[in-house]
Amino acid sequence: MIDNKTLTETRNGENVIPLRNAVCGIDMPYWKLSVKNENETFLSGEAADKLATFEKAVSEGRIIVLPCPIGTTLYQVQMQTMRDGKTKRFREIRKVKFTHNNFHRVVEGYGTKYFLTRKEAEEKAREICITD
Repeated sequence: MIDNKTLTETRNGENVIPLRNAVCGIDMPYWKLSVKNENETFLSGEAADKLATFEKAVSEGRIIVLPCPIGTTLYQVQMQTMRDGKTKRFREIRKVKFTHNNFHRVVEGYGTKYFLTRKEAEEKAREICITD
């Protein structure tokens, strides 16, 4: 889950990651180690700038976390609207591909209409049939 806690700070107009927040042991060529004094050691550079951009987008609500990668096979629980126009009943489970064209529907309906496994879709279909 994405939270609003940031790892970056801005110091003198530069995005930096204080070492108290840095992940040690990762070799990244885009880091620049800066030591101001014994209490101020931080990483900066291209990686810190990219992370700051990502954190800003998260805080502004511009990040969508997809439930799975594009191209994944999903299972869609399809409903049928009855003649009264209000009542819906379970119709079938369809295999669908998660694509750029349907991602908005999948993100909105994930866990209610779209599932990663057929078993999850069947459980939802049984739940629908019980409540009808």
